[in-house]
Amino acid sequence: MNIDKKELKQTSYEFRSKSSRLLSCNFDSFSRDLNRFVNFIEEEELIYDFIKSFNIDNFNIEDRIQEDIDNNNKFNIGNTEEEEIYIIYHLLRYCIKIEGLPYSLLLKYANGSRRYDDMIKNFNDEVSLIFINHIGDYLNKIKLEMGYDEEMKYNIHMGNNGQVNIAEDKSTINAVQNNNTNDLEKLSKNIKDILRDLDLDNQIKENIEDNIEVLESELLEEKPRKGFIRTAIDGLQNSLPNIKDHIELTANITSIIGFAMAVIK
Repeated sequence: MNIDKKELKQTSYEFRSKSSRLLSCNFDSFSRDLNRFVNFIEEEELIYDFIKSFNIDNFNIEDRIQEDIDNNNKFNIGNTEEEEIYIIYHLLRYCIKIEGLPYSLLLKYANGSRRYDDMIKNFNDEVSLIFINHIGDYLNKIKLEMGYDEEMKYNIHMGNNGQVNIAEDKSTINAVQNNNTNDLEKLSKNIKDILRDLDLDNQIKENIEDNIEVLESELLEEKPRKGFIRTAIDGLQNSLPNIKDHIELTANITSIIGFAMAVIK
């Protein structure tokens, strides 16, 4: 597949967004948020091919679940990173099929609580998060190997066992002109500089940075995709209550939101 760094950033942003929603869900919203998460993964060739490269012959998820239930154990996610990626994916896929966690397995994640919401949270912390971190590490690795050129296209080929081959695509990329480039880049740089020096929760920082990068890449396009811009605006607006004590950061984020909203009117 062909992809440039801006497209990779957008994929990473969407992955973080879907992941965050899954990890913060409750018992009632688990199936809905999980379905949204898995559908996104299966529609992203870059991620889905990576997962499929770890194929385990003759693996049967229902047999694995039943074995753990019979032995009164939590779900066995495997012994290696490769197994964790493949097995957890198939567990999540199975949960979509039956519209939730198997009840006997859900109870294994009570950890002393009787609340179903706590069981779902514990399952996500102990299982889903491991899968999410592996995919996040994979996307970050590709990002590093791409270097600093935002416009250069890359051919990405997935081999067996997650072996990723990345090569430059020599096709011509047309530069995009925008009269407001300097203002946008200045706002973006100010926000990133402020974040770097703030004692702020890493997840909040990452969410803000991801949304800023989406706005920066989309707003400089000749034909910005309004859906991506609206999603990024929503993400930044949702972050404002968490940074209300940081006046300069709030002011800059409010400015870039206004900048973006003017584009999609």
